[in-house]
Amino acid sequence: MNLPNYILFVLDRLKDHEAYVVGGSVRDHLLSRPISDYDITTSADINTIQQLFYDQKQVLNGIKHGTVRIIIENHSVEITTYRIDGDYKDHRKPAKVTFTSNLYEDLSRRDFTINALCYHPQKGIIDMFDGISDLNNKMIRAIGDPNKRFDEDALRILRALRFASQLHFVIEPMSAKAIHENKKLLAYLSKERITNELQAIFTINDPKILSTYQDVFSFIFDQEIPLIKLLPCLQKSHDFITSLSLLANGSDIAILDKLALSNHEKKTILTNLQQQNVDLTNKINIKKLMMNNVDIPALCAFVYASYPNIDQAAIMAKYQQIQDDHEVYSLAQLAINGHDLLALGIAPRKISQALQYCLKQVIEEKIPNTKEALLKASFQLFH
Repeated sequence: MNLPNYILFVLDRLKDHEAYVVGGSVRDHLLSRPISDYDITTSADINTIQQLFYDQKQVLNGIKHGTVRIIIENHSVEITTYRIDGDYKDHRKPAKVTFTSNLYEDLSRRDFTINALCYHPQKGIIDMFDGISDLNNKMIRAIGDPNKRFDEDALRILRALRFASQLHFVIEPMSAKAIHENKKLLAYLSKERITNELQAIFTINDPKILSTYQDVFSFIFDQEIPLIKLLPCLQKSHDFITSLSLLANGSDIAILDKLALSNHEKKTILTNLQQQNVDLTNKINIKKLMMNNVDIPALCAFVYASYPNIDQAAIMAKYQQIQDDHEVYSLAQLAINGHDLLALGIAPRKISQALQYCLKQVIEEKIPNTKEALLKASFQLFH
């Protein structure tokens, strides 16, 4: 495992103590996946960590859980003292932690075997729970009793589904059974946590995960979600908004209330549902939608996923051509403005109506976008 220099620097500072790179970076190295960050677990206590890295910027908001975040060469590294979690509060976080000098005790509290792998350049990979075997068998397995792991932290249920989706793994039978049996614990999670995990799951749309754990997703959305029926559509979706549009269209728009979505995201989904029957092969229709600020790529992705024989590339080519050729779809692009109409003698109360009329006529290619033609049409109808 080729560690970057800033991680080697951290391990060298901790050379008088046990210290390992732990978790996702080791897992992703073994899977030949990109590594986004590195976490360090160590026998050194909090005070020692702070003293050893006295000359580095330190972020201490995780200190009560034994974590000091060090900023080195613009990289953020979390260094955490070996710990044992106490009783968990509200099926989410431990009420208190106890620090230990024993690596096994620290790794025992973690979620899945593939996330409990450690590495040190001199000691190699430490695998106390057969995580490498599970990687080779493409399996997600909870450490120890899966019912206890999920009862401790309900977020682990969705993390299991996310990892299985992202890695295209299966979930080990006992862990899978515990997920089904403990799904009601998801009620303890915030909308934000749920949404964050679902975003990954419903972007990948792994059919075996969606179909096998349909009951879990139905519990989250508080209604029966026909995922098996929707699978052909979902497998054509490659983003969260398209997938949510498909789910809402296949069940009920009320599912959106169960998630932490921005107003823009909700509006995009609602617009997708409202405009899904518009003929997007017609360039005039596309310009009319653009006039009303419809997100054409989002609508096109939803329509493509929803219906057979939709040529997504052809629609997007028309959309791009409208922009490249500066074809008119907004008031700002008209050859006239409100001042021109006032000068023409049109009453102020009619200005907006006249401009909207002109825009519609230009979009429908009934009047050319020239000042002369638009003023003539406006004078005839609104003077």
